[in-house]
This record gives sequence, structure tokens and C-alpha cells, in this order.
Amino acid sequence: MEPIPNYVQRLPQLLPDRPKRTPRSETLRMQLNVAAIEAAQVPAGRRDVLIYDTLTPHLAVLITAKGHRAFYWYGRVSNRPAKSCIGKFPEWSVDRARRRASEITAEGHSGVHPNEDRRQLRGATLADAWNAFEADHVNPKLRPRTATTYADLWEYDLKPWGTRAAGTLTEADVIEMHRKITASNGPVTANRAMAMLRKMLTWSRLPNPIRPGVIDWNEERPRERHLSTDEMHRLMRAIDKAQDRDIADFLKIALFTGARRSNVLAMEWKEIDVAAKRWQIPGAKAKGKIPVVLNLSPAIVEILHRRQKAQRRKNTPYVFPGAGDTGHMVEPKRAWTSIRKAAKITDVTLHDLRRTLASWMAQSGMTLLEIGKALGHTSPAATSRYAHLVVGTIAPGLNAVVDSMIAAGNAKPAKERRK
Repeated sequence: MEPIPNYVQRLPQLLPDRPKRTPRSETLRMQLNVAAIEAAQVPAGRRDVLIYDTLTPHLAVLITAKGHRAFYWYGRVSNRPAKSCIGKFPEWSVDRARRRASEITAEGHSGVHPNEDRRQLRGATLADAWNAFEADHVNPKLRPRTATTYADLWEYDLKPWGTRAAGTLTEADVIEMHRKITASNGPVTANRAMAMLRKMLTWSRLPNPIRPGVIDWNEERPRERHLSTDEMHRLMRAIDKAQDRDIADFLKIALFTGARRSNVLAMEWKEIDVAAKRWQIPGAKAKGKIPVVLNLSPAIVEILHRRQKAQRRKNTPYVFPGAGDTGHMVEPKRAWTSIRKAAKITDVTLHDLRRTLASWMAQSGMTLLEIGKALGHTSPAATSRYAHLVVGTIAPGLNAVVDSMIAAGNAKPAKERRK
């Protein structure tokens, strides 16, 4: 056997020290539950912490230094190490993650790799990747409205590239995609389409050219449209004159609570405590998956009392029942368009009603903290856009704001007052 050359033996001394990666904390084991997962923290100087469940083999929750939490399956398939992301916490409950981990373990004993479907996508087209992404992630795991948005982005923006081999996309390709979608469907849509494509490629374990710095993202400015006093007068008059009282009640509750239209449409009687004047939106319906409690003004309570009395014999769980598959009213696009035309404010969206309540609260002197609580914001950043409208520190309260909106509807418009 030939002796090892001296320069090879001295390589560790000759080469510069490589920067050391931040070490992962020690693997822990405990019986996983919601309280334990929420309380667990990553020690200082560590990237993440991995906690195995003592009840279900191979199930673990990975907690990163940024606070992200997700369930993983770690094990062996065909005598080779394997892992698979089960889902994010708290979107996935502990019990649901345990059931899925047990299923993966059973499949692994049969030689089926947990990521087999994604492995098969490596030679597939973008259309194949989308079909798998939609069936296994978008529809079962995302909110219905988000799933619809993703489907539209694929159908109207990304589908022209559907025959392209998914694993051959280059940085030049995605830059060109972004440029063409910007020109055809607008800057915001282009940003959303590329963000969805990036997520789809990452989920599919495919080469992903959309890395930081590759795309020059279009500038997006947050919409700040809200109703003035005269516009509020015209809108309230148009709502009161509407023939469909369901639509009128829906618009008033959306305006007076500032709740998202999807939550108002799916509002259930069991979520409402009329005596306490509270509406608790469950986490499954809330945008941030965290339960939201909203105050109900006397005007809203009056509407709810009237609707509850009228629905006593209908045996429906919804405040706004509907004949469709959902069981409740769907977005009233035509009726809303008619009311906007009658009020002569065609550039206002349903979400602008939420912005209007927040703006009127800010202008009345309510603090950002109070506005955030009234709207159910889970982050102060979401409320900060109204900071420039706050003119004082004395808060008259949500009820006073709603009363001023109703008063605006009853008052004469500016032109009539000048006469």
C-alpha cells in the first residue's frame, strides 16, 4: 500500500477554517400537546429544535428560531433515512398529525416513500405539478378563497407554460414570465403568480429558480379607499332603499363590524352572544387561524334580533342562509353593483367597507390598539396603515362611530345643505 503524501496529511492545517453552521439544539422527547408546542422555544444560538412525540413513533414537531412550527415524519423506508413534512401547526392539530404519521409509517413498512408522489414529478410538466399541488395541498389545506385565487392564477396566468418541463425552468424563464404577466394582467397579479409558482415548485421538490434577487418584484401600494361623509350618506340611502333586505342587512353588518365579507356571509347563530353583544369568529374561519372576538353595536343587535325572529321556522344555522352547496349566502356581486350605482360610488369594493370603519374610528380619536381589536387584527402592522388618521387619544368607542355612520345616512347631502 502506497504511503499517504505529506501534503495530504497536512490538508486540515493548510485549508482555512470553514464557517461553522449554527448547531441544531438537542433532540427532545415529550408527549406533544398544544400547550407544550406553543410554549417551546429555541435556545439562544440555535437554528431550531426538534421534539419527538412519545406517543406516536416517528412524529416530531420542528420549531425554528423565527417561531415557525411544523409536524414532520422521520423514519426509514427500504432501510434508508426518510422524512416528510406533514403540515404546519396550528393548521394541523396534534391528533390529526398523529393519524397522518401512523399512515406514513404503515406505508413505509410496505416500501412506499412518503414523498413518492413528489418524486414522480421530477420528470413532469408544470401542468402535472399544478394538478398534484392543487389536489394534495391547495384544496385540502388552504382556505377556500385562497384556493380559488390559486386556481385563477394558474388558469389565467401560468397555464400557457403548462407544457414546459417543470425541472428545466431557468432564472431567465421566470423573469420573462413575470414581465409578460405584468404587461397583460397587471403588476400585482404578476407578483402573486410568481409567488404561487415559487411555492408550487418548493412543495413539489422541483428545482426552483425563483430565488431572492432573481425577480424585480413590482411595487405594490396598499389600497386606502374609504368613504367620505357624503359618500356614506348616499350609500346608506341606497342600502335602505334596496328591495332585497338580506343584502341590506349583510352590507350593514359588514360595514358596522368591519368583518371580512367571507366571515359575514358564513356567520352562524352559535357564534353570536346577543346578550353580551359579542361575535366570536372561530379560528377555522379567521384569516390568521386564530379566533377573533368582535363587539356588536346596538344597530347590529337590532338587525340580528329581527333576522332571528324571522328564521325561527327555517331551522338554519346561518344568519344569511342560502340555497347553494355552502348553505349560506354567497358574495352578492350583482346586488352590490346595483347599490353602488344607486349611490354613485362605483369605485368602492366590499373590502373598502372594512377600511371605512377603521378610518372613521381613527378620525374619531380611537387609538390604533382599539382599532386593531375592533377589526380583529392579530398583528399591529395590519393596523399601522391608519396611523396617519389618528387625531387624538380620547376614544368615543365603536358604538359612537356606528351612530355617526347612521346619522350620515339620515342627514341631508352637502348640496342640499347649501340650498
